[in-house]
Amino acid sequence: MPRDVVVLFVHGINTTNREYYKPLLDRIVERLPLSHQRCVVPRPVFWGNVVRGRTDEYLFDAVKAGNFKPHKIHQLAIGGLGDAAAYTKTEQIKMSAYYRIQAAFRSALADVALEPNDERPLVIIAHSLGCHITSTYAWDLHKYKHMGQSLRANPDKKLNVDDDTMKFIKSLDDKTALERLDTFAGFVTMGCNMPLFTFTFGQHSVTPITHAHAPDYHPPFPGEKLEPTVKAAARWRNYYSLNDPLGYPLKPLNDKYADDWYLSDHPVVSENTIRQSLYQGWLRPLAAEAAHGNYWWSKDVAAGAADLIKNIMDAPQPDYMHMFPNLTPTP
Repeated sequence: MPRDVVVLFVHGINTTNREYYKPLLDRIVERLPLSHQRCVVPRPVFWGNVVRGRTDEYLFDAVKAGNFKPHKIHQLAIGGLGDAAAYTKTEQIKMSAYYRIQAAFRSALADVALEPNDERPLVIIAHSLGCHITSTYAWDLHKYKHMGQSLRANPDKKLNVDDDTMKFIKSLDDKTALERLDTFAGFVTMGCNMPLFTFTFGQHSVTPITHAHAPDYHPPFPGEKLEPTVKAAARWRNYYSLNDPLGYPLKPLNDKYADDWYLSDHPVVSENTIRQSLYQGWLRPLAAEAAHGNYWWSKDVAAGAADLIKNIMDAPQPDYMHMFPNLTPTP
């Protein structure tokens, strides 16, 4: 029997539709056998409302002040660049969009998690800025989990964190494996702009989530509580269109990405073949918006994601009989 798999969707820039994920979900499910379709447990993360109120407020005030009339390109720029700029780590946690967006991510996981413990494999499908959000969330959680380990080993140790973060670190012991990303088994990135966030320190200074931040720690991906057979099926598939100005391959970043066994880059025609054939040469920018936004309808992405999910569902169940040597199995 196939195992249940939680599929978490994370949208990208300039998204206002809470059902953004459904076109891709439908295409994934229809590619699975009937016996596997019921084992998909979908859950979307919606974080657009965190930033949208702030961008809308500015546009309203700019119009009210006079001598400014925003058109579609202004809205696209503010909705796109504004979202990316808002997701910047700061010390002022209570007002920071960074932490509020991560809270939306955490809330979606908590909503789908089962008690008292949930060790179902987790596949995360992210688009655009959602790829960077997922990666940073996994890195931050990875750091907090190991801070918690250090705190348990030395309760009197002082951590350089604020009170809210300390409460979160202490609460991790009560979270399910799913919420702790300990069952993170699949990562699908589409129109991924993570390379754009590496230029502060340079691309050779960044590390993929398949590596730990210290030699004796388990990396964020794949999750440390995955069954060995599921871990063997774990993959990170990155999809990008050649006409997408915000989607990039990841392996060229540095040797850690290039040599990563879990990661693979896949060029696709997300804007569809008709647009690709019509918009050539200097007309290529006309395909840019469709190329970045249409991964949710891509048959190639759906096929790759469905294949990954099915492999995780079908990974052989471990043999637990060796744990009970005095138990005689019933014929």
